[in-house]
Amino acid sequence: MEDPDAHGRSGSTDGQPLGVVVFECQGLCYAIDVHAVRRIAWLPQLTPVEEMPAYVPGVLNVQGSIVPIVDLTVRFGHPPRSFHTTDSIILFETRGEVVGLIADEVLDVQDATPGEMPALQVHPPNGRHRMLAAALDVQGRTVMLLAHDEILPAADLAAAALHGAERRPFFPDATEADRAVLRQRAQALMQEIQGEVALLGGLAVIALDGERFGVDLAVVREFSEIGDVVPVPCCPPHIAGNMNLRGDIVTVVDVRGVLKLPAAEPRAAAKLIVSEHEEQLVGIPVEDVLSVVYLDPAQYRSLPAAVETAEQDYLLGEVPFGETMLTVLDLGKILEKGELAVDEEV
Repeated sequence: MEDPDAHGRSGSTDGQPLGVVVFECQGLCYAIDVHAVRRIAWLPQLTPVEEMPAYVPGVLNVQGSIVPIVDLTVRFGHPPRSFHTTDSIILFETRGEVVGLIADEVLDVQDATPGEMPALQVHPPNGRHRMLAAALDVQGRTVMLLAHDEILPAADLAAAALHGAERRPFFPDATEADRAVLRQRAQALMQEIQGEVALLGGLAVIALDGERFGVDLAVVREFSEIGDVVPVPCCPPHIAGNMNLRGDIVTVVDVRGVLKLPAAEPRAAAKLIVSEHEEQLVGIPVEDVLSVVYLDPAQYRSLPAAVETAEQDYLLGEVPFGETMLTVLDLGKILEKGELAVDEEV
């Protein structure tokens, strides 16, 4: 992108892949830097507030913090949209504050490389800073990357406070049943236990030997296609070798043995989860990265008492996933199990 720091735009390209949350709003696809995202939840009841910009239909109390929620449709200058109880909110951090925006549907979390991100040659009206930082090609679909620092600029808040803004009720066509659902969601967000991890945590859902597992996104540096793995002598069996990832050496570690899964050729895996362990890049071969989900820490459950296996020490617990339960791996502890240093001396 051209001058990525101009106007406080986000989404600069420094040669590293950019993880983005892809969502849909009024038939269009947008993306926001995943590192800015703090929570994704179902749309709750919002409280309209005077002296807010017209594109802020209301605010939300999240554990005592008042969070303004943006209607992206109005932000781009279109008439207000209709809301639905199936809508989501994406809470993200900008300039040290948390702001939210409303999405019809959160679709996926993807990696976009700089080569896929041409700068958009757009000229917003009234001299405003650009909210669209770049165009992404995500699986053949054009997605607009938002400059999230421009979604709720401080200047707009100041102008609205001085001149006022047209105020309309939030979700005016909601039924009483809808409102009950919205109020319940807002109450849950407001009353979450202080001191616990307040924001939803992300889990990558992976496939290994036909089974599904969850991996905490906090320990994932990136997802990658697996390339040529070069065997290294004098290494434990679970270390498949080294792989060159854009000039960085990644040690490829097969975790199947720890989980008591049948051994397989890492080269046969389709994807690689790249993590960092003791200042060393480590790649975990997996068959596929199926999805990314965001969950409240309260949804974690201990493994059933009847499940006592040798690999239980490497499992954090389980969480609901669709109609089943998903086992979450303790990737840090798995990587500590074996010495990862490679000795190339024969």
